Amino acid sequence: MANEVMFPAGDEADNYFNSLFNNDGYFGMGDYSGTDTDGAIRFPNVTVSGSVVSAHIYLHVDDTTGSNSGDMDLRVHGIDEDNTALFTSNPFGRTQTTANVDWDLTRPDEGDFVSINVTSIVNEIISRGGWSSGNAMGFFIRERGTTGNNIWFSGGNQDVPPSITSCLVIKTAADPEFYPTPTSVSAPTIPTGSNYGLWISKPGFDVKTATEDQLLYDSDKNVLKIHDTGQEEITSKFTTITHDLGYIPMTLIFVTDTFQVDDTYRIPYVINTGSGFDEFYYYVNNSQIVVSTPGFVSGYVTYYIFVDEQP
Repeated sequence: MANEVMFPAGDEADNYFNSLFNNDGYFGMGDYSGTDTDGAIRFPNVTVSGSVVSAHIYLHVDDTTGSNSGDMDLRVHGIDEDNTALFTSNPFGRTQTTANVDWDLTRPDEGDFVSINVTSIVNEIISRGGWSSGNAMGFFIRERGTTGNNIWFSGGNQDVPPSITSCLVIKTAADPEFYPTPTSVSAPTIPTGSNYGLWISKPGFDVKTATEDQLLYDSDKNVLKIHDTGQEEITSKFTTITHDLGYIPMTLIFVTDTFQVDDTYRIPYVINTGSGFDEFYYYVNNSQIVVSTPGFVSGYVTYYIFVDEQP
């Protein structure tokens, strides 16, 4: 996570200077009729909290001159000061930062925004011993070989709204030492329990006061639940189905009569063997169900094993 803040140069004329006419309020650069043009720009009230992740200068192009359409060969330095003063006089004699950035800018059109990464320059300025958050920060942008190209950027007395003036955008890392403030939370008061369990009443009856015959369901009562169900193939006259209950459960067995065309389930105890009817039976003990089909040795049985207990 990072914090990104924009610092506009604003409409103060002394925040801009150009070397062509040696005055403030204009901000231009490039080569104008064979004369190198350099610009200086100042951003007041630059607040920085945390380490700088990135920094960019964004410039709004107010006017373009010159006949060529090639690249603008520029170089950017910072003004090596703790708190850059207004450009009430020519600032180009001030000390510049060691850090600098070459900027090969394709000549823009009027109304464009262009930007340059100045992270290394900003970090050198804020590393000065006397620099403090909230101070002003300045930059030189000089021509370094452009022929016949010149551009003017929004300045303090340019006829543009402040919303599109030049600005410095700095992104800082979030504070790694941020921790939430511990607070004490009182334990909630748990209401005393009522011996209701899970009740579902019939429509129109208050479940808290419903009588036995007014309830559809009462979790205090035992319910019949399916413990296991499946289908077992009959391959001999005795078919064994195991269970793990350890007692004799209620069971239900269906026989699938494969000799019937519709392959339907038959009611227990009587099955059609194809040549007549025969009986089958089953018995249950603590661990298994044994199905006996004396006259029927091909087909399936479907079984259900129930338990009778509270949910």
